Amino acid sequence: MKTYSIEQGKYDLRWHKSEEQSKSFGPGMTICNASPACFHVSILNDSKLVAFITRPSYKEALQMAKEFCKNEGP
Repeated sequence: MKTYSIEQGKYDLRWHKSEEQSKSFGPGMTICNASPACFHVSILNDSKLVAFITRPSYKEALQMAKEFCKNEGP
């Protein structure tokens, strides 16, 4: 059975190349939401990742997830 989860995209600042730009996010901050916003959809089939989709809005991500999961197929 296919299921999905949706997460907002994030930046991991520990890998950021510009130290000056990393500091602009605040001291001690290592994870922040992506800007512009994006949403990642993980599609699972029996706990195995079968698709990973990125969309610019939550509404689009949800629509794609539901559509992908309703088309079960073999």
